[in-house]
Amino acid sequence: SILVVDDNKLHSSSPLPKIFSLHTLSVNKNEISNLPSWLDQVNQHFPNLRYLSMLQNEACPNFFNGGSQKQYK
Repeated sequence: SILVVDDNKLHSSSPLPKIFSLHTLSVNKNEISNLPSWLDQVNQHFPNLRYLSMLQNEACPNFFNGGSQKQYK
């Protein structure tokens, strides 16, 4: 299954449901700032996840939010 929760003010400690069938998650344009904490939750709640899109979150520096190419890598 696919879950898109773009632009929903999610943060690193937002509660997540357990969805074992989830394989694609999009959390673009949220307020996720602590990558290790967020990924721990994602791993626990979505054990079959294969694709994660986090553009425009502080925890994912890139050209869209003023990050450098070095930060993105």
